[in-house]
Amino acid sequence: MRIKIVYILLAALLLVSSLSLFACNDPSNGGDSVYLFLVNKTNPVDKNYAPTGLVTVNSGYTTGGKHIELEKKTAEAVIKMLDAMKADGISGVTVTSGYRTYAYQESLFNRYFAEEQEAQDSASTLLQPKW
Repeated sequence: MRIKIVYILLAALLLVSSLSLFACNDPSNGGDSVYLFLVNKTNPVDKNYAPTGLVTVNSGYTTGGKHIELEKKTAEAVIKMLDAMKADGISGVTVTSGYRTYAYQESLFNRYFAEEQEAQDSASTLLQPKW
């Protein structure tokens, strides 16, 4: 029974992977493989990497009028989607985040890590028995 479940999960994973690759190489986006960019522990991005074709999203589409950059095709698609949502009476949906430089992402990680560490230290102090 376990082997059967493993095969089903592997088949589902292969299907999703192949669909994702197909979507990324879809001729409707010009066959552009710019979206096939794997970043993880074994495929790190260079600290100086910056994608080309970034545009600033109009502040009317962003949370609190923030300055947010997206890849041009992505920005166009998001604006089209948000305009369609607005036309259908759906409001309150905004772009909250976009491209982040390596340095900015690193500073966010360090800040959240420090906050989490501080919260854990406070919790362990509160939970210590007072004999």
